[in-house]
Amino acid sequence: MEGLVLGLLALSVFLFARLLMMKKKISRPPFSPDEGTEKEIRQLMEAGEDVKAVKLARERYGFSLIEGKQYIDKKKNAG
Repeated sequence: MEGLVLGLLALSVFLFARLLMMKKKISRPPFSPDEGTEKEIRQLMEAGEDVKAVKLARERYGFSLIEGKQYIDKKKNAG
């Protein structure tokens, strides 16, 4: 019985956290890159500062860590 209660509690916490993440993602304004930020990101990437480029993209565009990394990786592969 105790295991069932703990399992239900864990499931509730997981679902609540997932709901909050989905709400945050939905409420985010649409992505539109600005030239100044793109220039800074390019400069950081050229200097080998990919981590700083991801951080800048996250701060300016509101990306999650994974989204920021994917954005920088896509830019590296494109050009």
